[in-house]
Amino acid sequence: MPVTPLAVAHAGLRAVATLNGAKRCPVAIFRVGDAGDERIAVDDINPTAGKEQDALRDRLPPDWRDAGGELLTMLAAEVMAQRLVVSQRAAERAAEDVGDPRPPAFSDDALALAFTERHADDFRYTATWNTWQRWDDTRWAPDHTLAAFDAARQINREAAATATDPKVAAIVS
Repeated sequence: MPVTPLAVAHAGLRAVATLNGAKRCPVAIFRVGDAGDERIAVDDINPTAGKEQDALRDRLPPDWRDAGGELLTMLAAEVMAQRLVVSQRAAERAAEDVGDPRPPAFSDDALALAFTERHADDFRYTATWNTWQRWDDTRWAPDHTLAAFDAARQINREAAATATDPKVAAIVS
């Protein structure tokens, strides 16, 4: 996998992770200033692992720890989204090698794929946090409105409308 730099900024801080295909990668935190950026922490961590985020955050100056924690949470969401894109591309390449291994119509898998095809740029599920994230044109923010569930229900309703067997339609809807 090629090396991919990924950066996020928040509250006068900037975090840069150098993704390299491994779970652990170099992460640097900079204080952004008019005279240039000052590196205030760096380590090889798994940016999606809470304990490793906490350890890096705790090495920040005390007055930057709250903002640093929020920054590392934002970075984790971006890293997970990037890893998802990479795994989706790998799955697409594998599908090209074996033809179209689409699941049977109306199966949970088929409905999940329909959801992903339509909403991949809108929603992300973060299993570590047990929550859906929604893109707000700036960042991935927690979705407290259950919009992802509404979107999933819409996919199910549309699939039920195309079903020719009433029993299948009843189950899908």
